[in-house]
Amino acid sequence: MRLSIAAVDGDGDGAAELRELCAWLRTDEDGPDEVRLTTRSGGAAGEMGPVEVIDLVLTHAVAFANLAVVYAGWWRSRAPRRPGAGFTFTRDSDGLTVTVSGEDGSEEAVRRLLAVLAEPQQPPAGPPEVE
Repeated sequence: MRLSIAAVDGDGDGAAELRELCAWLRTDEDGPDEVRLTTRSGGAAGEMGPVEVIDLVLTHAVAFANLAVVYAGWWRSRAPRRPGAGFTFTRDSDGLTVTVSGEDGSEEAVRRLLAVLAEPQQPPAGPPEVE
């Protein structure tokens, strides 16, 4: 499953924090196997122009839990610099999103992230049925 992570600027520099998270994901042995920092045109709600996002692939159910644990570890490692940018995690297949604020790397935030990402994928909307 493909997942995208975009920064939601808080009081900090969201792009720099996104790059830090990407580097952390790439070096963590429990992190996703495929992690890329890419640029997309047009960002999240109201953003104009190109934005950087982390694209990653989760290949099995345990990968969801690993991603949440790796994110929490990264967040805790930044201890004196909190709060910062938040992140929006988007499941590419159906657009399901969850946003974690820059102030929240708590166990509760990790549980929320896991709960949302573990929801069954919704089938793509097709043409209306004709009777």
